[in-house]
Amino acid sequence: MPLVERDSCLHSFKRAQLWEEFWASFLHWEDRLGLFDYLDEGTPLWEYLRVPIFLKCQEALGFFSPTPTLTLAERFFHWHTIRDLAYAIVAANPWLAPSRPVIFWAIARRVYYQGRWWDPYLDLFLGEINDHYLYLERPEGGRRLGSVRRNSQYYTDWFAGASACTRRMIRCFADKTINWLQIIEKSFRQVAKIHVPISELGMSYLIARKVCLWQYRRLLSRLRPRVCIIIALNPAERALVEVCRRLGIVTAELQHGMIGPYDLTYTTPPGVIQKTFPDYLLTFGPYWRKYTPIPTPSENSLDVGFPFLQKIVTDGKRPIREPRILVLGQPGCSRELGQWAIRLAQAAPPGYRVIFRPHPAETLDVNQVQMFESYGIEVPSPQRPLYELLASSEIQVGVFSTALYEGLAFGLKTYIVPLPGYQYMRPLLERGWARLLEDETQPYHEDGSWPRYDLRELFLFEGTKPFLEWLNRMLV
Repeated sequence: MPLVERDSCLHSFKRAQLWEEFWASFLHWEDRLGLFDYLDEGTPLWEYLRVPIFLKCQEALGFFSPTPTLTLAERFFHWHTIRDLAYAIVAANPWLAPSRPVIFWAIARRVYYQGRWWDPYLDLFLGEINDHYLYLERPEGGRRLGSVRRNSQYYTDWFAGASACTRRMIRCFADKTINWLQIIEKSFRQVAKIHVPISELGMSYLIARKVCLWQYRRLLSRLRPRVCIIIALNPAERALVEVCRRLGIVTAELQHGMIGPYDLTYTTPPGVIQKTFPDYLLTFGPYWRKYTPIPTPSENSLDVGFPFLQKIVTDGKRPIREPRILVLGQPGCSRELGQWAIRLAQAAPPGYRVIFRPHPAETLDVNQVQMFESYGIEVPSPQRPLYELLASSEIQVGVFSTALYEGLAFGLKTYIVPLPGYQYMRPLLERGWARLLEDETQPYHEDGSWPRYDLRELFLFEGTKPFLEWLNRMLV
C-alpha cells in the first residue's frame, strides 16, 4: 500500500458514477445478447458465469484492485491445504456422513467471542436442532478454525479440489458452447474496448459445474436430505441447487452479508427468472427485502434475523467507548481506504485514535503495518474481535461492508467513502443513517443530530424462533 495519495473526493465520486454506469450497461449488454437463452438441460449457463465475469471486468476497467490469488501449485503445496485436505478425507469426509434431514452448506467464517471461535451465522441455530443436521463447510483458503458446534461437521475440500484441478487440466467442451463463449468475449471487447478472457474463464466455470453436478448428485442421492440451507450462493452452490431441484430437495439461502440491487447474484435484466436460485431466501430483516430484487416469490422470502449479532448487542458486558474512528477495509478498495485512514489520522484532534482493520480476506505485510503505525494508526491483529472494535469506537468509515450495518447496531456514527460500490448504501444515506465522507476533518467537526433508526428493520431481533418455525414447516 503506497504512502498517502490525496485523491480528491470529487475524483472518487466520479469513479463511483462511472462504475454505476458500467453496472447498468452490463445488464443491458447481457440482455441485448440474449445470454440467458443459452441452455444446458434447461439451465441457463450464463447464471454460472455472469458474476465472476462481471467481477473480472470491473477489475480490468480499474474500478477495483485485483484480488491476490494463489496458483493451483501454491494452494496444493501449502501445508495448511495438505493438512486440511487430509483431515477432510480421513476424519470429516462427507461421503462417510450419515443421513440427516437438514444439510447446512456453510462457509469458513469465524468470530472470536467469549474465548472461542464461533460460526456467527449458524452456531446458535445448530444448538437448537440437536443431531438432525449435517454441517458441510467449504474451504476459504485459510486454516480451519473450530466452531462451537462440532457435531456432524464435515468438509468439502475434496469437492473443491476436484473441481479446481479439473477445470485447469481439462479444456475439451462442446464446439457450440466454445463458440458461444467466443461470441461473448468478442462482443464485450467491442463494447468496452478492453480484453477480458471470458472464453477461458467461462470454460473453467462450466467444467467445474459438470464436476460439481456429478459429485452432488451422488452425494445427495445417498444422504437424501429434505432441506439444504446455503450460506453463500456462488457457482458451485448453483450446481447444488440444480441437483436439489432434480431430487426434490428444498433449498434456501441464509443471508450472510451485504445484499442489494447492485449484486448480480440477485439482480437480472427485466423479465429474467433465475433457474439456479434457491427456493427460499432467509434475510436478516425487512430492510434487505425492501431494497433487493428478490429472485423468489414474495411468500418464499422471509426474515429470520441474525441471532449471533443480537446476542452480542444485547450482552450487558460492553467495553468502554473511546474517541476513535474505525476504518473498515474491503477487498478491492483497501488501498483507497488506507489512504483515508492516514488522512483521518493526520486531521485527528488530540485524544482521537484511528484504527484500520483489514478485511478478513486480506493480509498486511510487516512493512504495511509499520507504515500505518508511523502515522499513529493502529492495525489490530486478526484475532481481535470485530465486535469489540465496533462496541468501543465512536465513528466508523467504509464503503459497502456488511460490518457497517453491524456497526449501526452498536450505535456508531457512519461515514461512507464515495468509491465504486458505495451505491449499495444509498438507502442509508437517503435516510440520514449514514453520511458521505467529503474530507478528513468532517467526522471531527460535523454538527447536527443523527436521526434515530429502528434497528429491527435491519436485524430482526427475535432470536432463533423465526428460523426454527420456518424449518419445522419445511420438515412437516
